[in-house]
Amino acid sequence: MPNAGEYGESRIPKLHKGNFPRWLEYMKDYINTLESDDAPEMISAYEWDLEDQPADAEDPADRDWTEIPELDEDGDNADEVKQAKKLRKDHHRAYSHIRRNLGEAAFDSTVEKNLNVPQLLRHLRSFFYNDGTYHDIRMTVRCCAGSGRSSS
Repeated sequence: MPNAGEYGESRIPKLHKGNFPRWLEYMKDYINTLESDDAPEMISAYEWDLEDQPADAEDPADRDWTEIPELDEDGDNADEVKQAKKLRKDHHRAYSHIRRNLGEAAFDSTVEKNLNVPQLLRHLRSFFYNDGTYHDIRMTVRCCAGSGRSSS
């Protein structure tokens, strides 16, 4: 039986070094259900690979996902402003949802980092992966009161 601390909100397993691919699918599902039409672009920006792009390509993860344009005097861009407000709200929702579903080590790695959602997902991927393989990020062995067990 899993410990109560192993799950984040909505019974999503908290991210730890052994479940990144599955956990990421939960996060993608959440982002895809957000209200903004542009919310799924956060996933595309996370998945964008710099190595497959021309040298002058701009990384979509560098986009300001919270920027809201000024409303024109004549209001011609009202729909654009409305969509930008939805995206900003959805970005904040996704960011907090992701962080609420992190294990302790992963959460600690995000403290005091100014990251948007795609950058946060990339950071978490690099935290657990090295060249596509899992690597040991934190093997803190604690003696469990003489039981012979250890945990990370």
